[in-house]
Amino acid sequence: MSEKQSTPDAPTEAKAVDAPPTSTEAPITDAAGNVVREEIPKEISAKVALLQQMFDVDKDGFLNQEEMSALSNKTSGKEGAETMSDEEWRMLCMVLSIDYTKGLAWTDLIIVYTKLAEQFGADLSKDFEICFPNCELSKR
Repeated sequence: MSEKQSTPDAPTEAKAVDAPPTSTEAPITDAAGNVVREEIPKEISAKVALLQQMFDVDKDGFLNQEEMSALSNKTSGKEGAETMSDEEWRMLCMVLSIDYTKGLAWTDLIIVYTKLAEQFGADLSKDFEICFPNCELSKR
């Protein structure tokens, strides 16, 4: 099966994701091993996995500073804007207790969209609708 290179300008059609599990059985933990959410609904997990896949341009399984900026800029209507500052990036990584040189795994993005949504102004439903307007998950 050939892999199509996704970019932040990728088509808005959602396709199957080969990676993050969508099970609600395993708890989500942060980098320090603290349980941040006992159960993640499959719909949230699927939406975050698709966003991760769309913006993980280098396909390493993490959103680095540039990739996270692309997600943020697209969903805030500021496409083409500057990359988030090093200070903003390091602050986000510090709050998540992750290595800023690696970036956010899909589980970290779930934390941003659930536990830290208010702090970071993250709205999964809105962001997903912007990135995948024709996807069935956008209607939920």
